[in-house]
Amino acid sequence: MIPKYAQAALLSLSGLSSSQVAIANSQEKSVQLEEIVVTASRREENLQDVAASVASVDPQALQAHGFNELQDIIEYTPGVSWEDGGGRGVGTITMRGIPQSGAIRTVGIYVDDTPLISASGFSGAAGGTIDASLIDLSRIEVIKGPQGTLYGASSVGGMIRYISRAPSLQEVRGEFSVDISHNKGPGSHNTIVSGRLSGPIIKGSLGATLSVFQADDAGFTQVVAAENGNPLRKRADQAQSKGVSVDLLWEVNESAQIKFKYLKQEGESDLLSSVTLLPGTDTPAFAHYSTINQPLPLQSETEISSVSFDYNFEWGQLNSVSSLSDRSVFVNLDRSAQLAPVNDAIYGLSPGSTESVITISNQDMQRFVQEIRLSSQQNQSFEWILGLFYMNEDSGNRQQAIPEPYLGTGLFDVSFPSAYEELAFFGDATWYFNEDLDITLGLRYSDHETEMENISSGPLTGPGQDLSQFSDQTVTYLATMRYRPNEQLSIYTRVASGYRPISANLALLNPATGENLAQTFVESDKIWSYEFGLKGFNHDASLQYELSLWYSDWDNFQTRFAFNGVSVGANAQGRLMAKGVDFNLSQQLFERLNLQLGISYSDSYLSDDEPGLGGIAGERYPGQALWSSSIQLAYELGDFQGWQANLLFAGRYIGQHDSSFSRSSTQQSIEVDAYTLVDSSLSLEKDSHQLSFYLNNLLDTQSIMNRTDTISGNGALSSSAIFTSPRTVGLRYRYQF
Repeated sequence: MIPKYAQAALLSLSGLSSSQVAIANSQEKSVQLEEIVVTASRREENLQDVAASVASVDPQALQAHGFNELQDIIEYTPGVSWEDGGGRGVGTITMRGIPQSGAIRTVGIYVDDTPLISASGFSGAAGGTIDASLIDLSRIEVIKGPQGTLYGASSVGGMIRYISRAPSLQEVRGEFSVDISHNKGPGSHNTIVSGRLSGPIIKGSLGATLSVFQADDAGFTQVVAAENGNPLRKRADQAQSKGVSVDLLWEVNESAQIKFKYLKQEGESDLLSSVTLLPGTDTPAFAHYSTINQPLPLQSETEISSVSFDYNFEWGQLNSVSSLSDRSVFVNLDRSAQLAPVNDAIYGLSPGSTESVITISNQDMQRFVQEIRLSSQQNQSFEWILGLFYMNEDSGNRQQAIPEPYLGTGLFDVSFPSAYEELAFFGDATWYFNEDLDITLGLRYSDHETEMENISSGPLTGPGQDLSQFSDQTVTYLATMRYRPNEQLSIYTRVASGYRPISANLALLNPATGENLAQTFVESDKIWSYEFGLKGFNHDASLQYELSLWYSDWDNFQTRFAFNGVSVGANAQGRLMAKGVDFNLSQQLFERLNLQLGISYSDSYLSDDEPGLGGIAGERYPGQALWSSSIQLAYELGDFQGWQANLLFAGRYIGQHDSSFSRSSTQQSIEVDAYTLVDSSLSLEKDSHQLSFYLNNLLDTQSIMNRTDTISGNGALSSSAIFTSPRTVGLRYRYQF
């Protein structure tokens, strides 16, 4: 068995999770570090013993150094990347080279045991993230690789779990924090205010936690006139997010407990931070952080209620979780560059007659989930988990394209109410041959059904479709082996599969012929992943490391097919192959200096020619950097008048990638250069007070993170990009009691 002091030293070694050594506890010796326990396998395990690559992140350690968004966690975690959508919490996540291809998400997100991400292709409203400031969090777990056996659909790349702290049953605890920062540029002050209070209602048996937050982003993107570049509105991408969370814990007796959670988050902004470029170049068409897109409202609301019941038997544990989720999204986008030429052509107007085309999207989702699990006690002999999962989801989605001038009809007005239902049985079993060697086998059987009605009008979508229903059954598998040749090293292999379910599809008409260019339905896709990993540390845990090599085969993967600026669901003809290496290192260089290093190599490429995507066999998938890395140096400055001071310098590197496939008929492929961001912070802590000063993007690097270069129907090219945010200077104060 691993000695206790060594177990306590083992951290996730993925991004900022391992930086908890340097930041949160750098004043302690490495052998005294806090033990890290995770529940990625649906039971508590020390991180060293998990047969997968898992990062365990302390959000408070992040926020103390100015990292307030999920993107910051991701970019410091090897093997995980973030495609920024230009707004707070707006973007998509890629793990292990599996991109966000198609409408259904590839990375799942859970709040405790409640899924946040939909498994339906038409619940676009169910694709958001939760602000970490909203919940009284114990940690955030980033689990890499397919999680289809324990977590089901929509986790073909991996899983992110927000794990809440249990309400206090004995003493009152709480905290208050305020974060004030300034983006480079006049008047751009950002604020984040949050507070938490937890304590007993009935001491020893009933406790509650209340959390609230509000974040105001001042923005840094201005809207300019297309004809001369004159500013029309500064900081048009201002945004606000606010929320409340309530947790209750009732310890019924020594064997039973009931937990209740309610959370609500609202967000709104007027513009995504997209910059207009000179067509086909990296050069802004006007000043930096300027766009010709119209400011239009974007609003979102997420509401989750859940009740869980846990009961401990002598032989095992029963867990039952029931949840209701409600999410709505209202998005207006300026799609003039893509759709104005299409409108001119369809209605016989002279080129340039259509001044603008605004797309309006109203999406909503209501979902009920019930999960029941039975699991054995942990006994280091034979352990098992059995589970039942049920989901019922209804969603609405209406999308319109309104041209100006308006000639009595738009390009499309389509509404597609849909429903998704899933019933699944799952389980796994672990055999311990001895204290050093064990294997786990798992399986999940899922029966899912989806239906959709298409009510539409307009030249691009036609008159609509009657109710369509499709069903499918999927089996996913898991096999792992763990071997501990000595107390300081753990070796594992992992084979796992995942899937995204079948989905109905919309019609997409060729206005010239009336032909429907879309598939009748989108078939389910499936991924197999193969992984080999090492986790270890030296005799005094001053050196810790993790290495994982992986290969994935994603068959018939779901994607999008576009024509005349409108896209619908589709399946690729072949496979997406992905291979890579993740490496993490933590080294106590000197008594007060700690190094964290993360390196990732990820190569995702097509197995066959994909005419519908414009890709050729062997071509790398767009938006996927081949190399990425991060480094952190944390130095304990010592004691100053009772204040413990720590200094952090950190850097993240994102490699070159292509913006689209080389033979795409709708997008021009342009190379996006690699970039490096440097962050720094100084934190001071005394008793219950913590004060942090931070500089994010210290060198004020202005680099393109991702870009879109759209080829319109008349052959014109329009280009836009999401740039790195400007230098941000901030101050955060936190008080705990």
